Amino acid sequence: RLGDLRISGALFTDESYIRKEAGWKTGDLYSQTRLAWKQQDVYATGLFTFVHLDPVAPDSGKALDSSRADFEMRVVERKPSFIGFLTGAGQDANRDLTWDYAFEWGSRNWRGPGRQWSLTARSGFVIVTDWEVLHHRFAARYTEPWPFGIKLPTTLTLAYEPGVHSPVQDYRVERMEGVLDVTRRIRRTMRIWSSLVYERVNIYDIPADRRDDYVEEKGISIKRRFRVA
Repeated sequence: RLGDLRISGALFTDESYIRKEAGWKTGDLYSQTRLAWKQQDVYATGLFTFVHLDPVAPDSGKALDSSRADFEMRVVERKPSFIGFLTGAGQDANRDLTWDYAFEWGSRNWRGPGRQWSLTARSGFVIVTDWEVLHHRFAARYTEPWPFGIKLPTTLTLAYEPGVHSPVQDYRVERMEGVLDVTRRIRRTMRIWSSLVYERVNIYDIPADRRDDYVEEKGISIKRRFRVA
C-alpha cells in the first residue's frame, strides 16, 4: 500500500496542493498505473515542466516495512508570474491596413495553491491611409482550482469593450460581459464543462429608426446564455 509522499523542488507551490492534485492517500492500494495517473494529474495543472515519482528507501537503521511504499515526487516549477504580448497586421474590409495587439499580465500560481489571475488588454487600429481606433477590449480573469475544497476548477472572467465609432457609421457600441466557467472531470478521458454568460450591449449615437435594424443585423439579442459541453 501507499506510504508517505515527500515533495522536492517546490519553491512557489504549497505541498498540500500538490498532494491534493495527486489524490495521494496513505494506505491506498499500490498500483503502478495509478502512480502514473498521479504524475499526469500534477503535470496537468500547468504549474510544472517536470514531474516524476521515485520510490524512497527507508532511512539507515530503520526496519523495512514491506507492506507499504514511500515515494518522493520531484517537480520543476514554472515561474508563477508571466507577461505575454501578441501583435499582427492585416487588411480590413473597409481599410487598407490594420494593426492589432494584445498584452497580458498575470500569475499562474498566485500565493501557492494553484490560483490563477490575469489582466488582458487588446486593441486594433487603422495604420495606413488614416489613423483610427477600431476596437478595445479589457478583461480580468480569475481561476479557483478547488472552490469549497472540491476539485471543480472555476473561472470568472469580466470583460469591457468601450464604445468606439464604427469605421462606416457614426455610432458606437459598448459591451460588458461576465462569464463563469466550471469544469468537472468525470473520468480520465471525460469531463463536463459549463458556462454561464451575461452580456450587456449599449448603442450610442444611432438614429432611433435605425436601431432595430442594426440590432437585428448584428445579432444583438441574446443577453444571457448557459452552455454545457
